[in-house]
Amino acid sequence: MVTAVPADPPERLRQELGGVRALLLDYDGVLVLAGRPIPGAVEALARLDGAGLPYRVVTNTSLVSRETLARRSMERGLPLAPERIVTALSAAAAWTRTHLAGAPLFLLASPDAAREFAGQHLVSPEEVQRGARAAAVVVGDAPEALSWGNLNLAFRLLHGGARLVAMHRNRWWITPEGPTIDSGAFVAALEYAARREATVIGKPSPWLFRQAVAELAADLRRGAAVGREPGAKGGSVAGDAAFPAATGAKGSSATEVGRLRRRDVAMVGDDLETDVAGAHRVGLRAVFVLSGKQGPAELEAARRRGGRAVPDAVAPSLLQVALALVPD
Repeated sequence: MVTAVPADPPERLRQELGGVRALLLDYDGVLVLAGRPIPGAVEALARLDGAGLPYRVVTNTSLVSRETLARRSMERGLPLAPERIVTALSAAAAWTRTHLAGAPLFLLASPDAAREFAGQHLVSPEEVQRGARAAAVVVGDAPEALSWGNLNLAFRLLHGGARLVAMHRNRWWITPEGPTIDSGAFVAALEYAARREATVIGKPSPWLFRQAVAELAADLRRGAAVGREPGAKGGSVAGDAAFPAATGAKGSSATEVGRLRRRDVAMVGDDLETDVAGAHRVGLRAVFVLSGKQGPAELEAARRRGGRAVPDAVAPSLLQVALALVPD
């Protein structure tokens, strides 16, 4: 049995984070747990904000819009603006807007989540029952929408040639009521029934990471334009290698996304596969925090297996990460 908390000592954490100029932060397990702020999370954000170190909250949350998530966070004492949040939901809406512009979509999501798809062509279950077609079935967290009837309509559309787009494939998450099944299980069921592989937008897919890093690069460009790079100690934004374009378009120039080396960005998360391995797949650093759903046992198993799920550093919580990056 694993009993010790294998967090890195402060000095090692500072060494592993050396050169980091921007952060990606998971939401559940890093900022909140079971709907409540994790101790030290508010102080950590205040420290990052005070130092001007850019960050984005990158989460597979797809139940509510960014505006609603920001408002609920504020009510919990977490000062998050919608512009600092990138969700699997918002990224999925951006993906369909780019790749399926004007095409009809069958969206399995909450009414609030549908706000992210404003201006896109959504078909209702009633329209599908009357024979309406869709270019894609888009699946997110939607307790009411993920009924057998709606899943069967989705299956029929997939059987007829529609694409399957998953906001994420998470198996479960922690709610105030306890461990709860997530929409990834429904995505897997549709894949199995329709014999069709989903296009996954959320973590650990590169799409979500790239969109968030593109936004961080824009923050750094704005900082350089006014003569100060947020959170940087020396160095030049313009002198770094560019991160690939969030749209994934071939031939994109470096100036489209700013100049930000992959190793300049660290992902802070509580899931060794979606956060740590996902970040490593696109060349980012990854910090595993012990404040969420996974802990020492999962970390020890990942280290035995090796590979991308082994984090660069381990911290008790986000506060220790912030202290390492922005010391007193």
